[in-house]
Amino acid sequence: GKPFFTYIFVFIQVAMYLFMEWKGGSTDTSTLIKYGAKFNPLILDGEWWRFFTPIVLHIGILHLLMNTLALFYLGSAVERVYGNIRFLFIYLLAGFGGTLASFIFSPTLSAGASGAIFGCFGALLYFGFIYPKLFFRTMGFNIIIVLGINLAFGFTLPGIDNAGHIGGLIGG
Repeated sequence: GKPFFTYIFVFIQVAMYLFMEWKGGSTDTSTLIKYGAKFNPLILDGEWWRFFTPIVLHIGILHLLMNTLALFYLGSAVERVYGNIRFLFIYLLAGFGGTLASFIFSPTLSAGASGAIFGCFGALLYFGFIYPKLFFRTMGFNIIIVLGINLAFGFTLPGIDNAGHIGGLIGG
């Protein structure tokens, strides 16, 4: 079937980016906090919904473009393999897992769909574990290489919340 929820999340990400730009800027710390970025002090004060809202927020246009492109390709693949409802569950669980890991291991403000997108990698790796011949005949090596490159960037470049990436990967 068609990747229905992938398209929904792409739409929500772009809409939230435009909304935040209109309300003060997607790179403005106070705007990010106001509209749901992961901010540990507020989560500790009981704003548990912040474990989910960062999934649709992005910090700047490049962040939005990279994550939206990744979501479009990876999300479509995962949604076609697992079906719409399972994809929705995987994406939200992985996004929660990414935000939770970021909350535990990183005190800095963060936002983005990266944890949920890494969860898509995790779901595809799980598929590869169950069906290794099919996985490696189709997308397996490409998935592993792209995942490795992304993790390497996360460990070497400043400002990347790799805790969130790894938490999302495990969540997926």
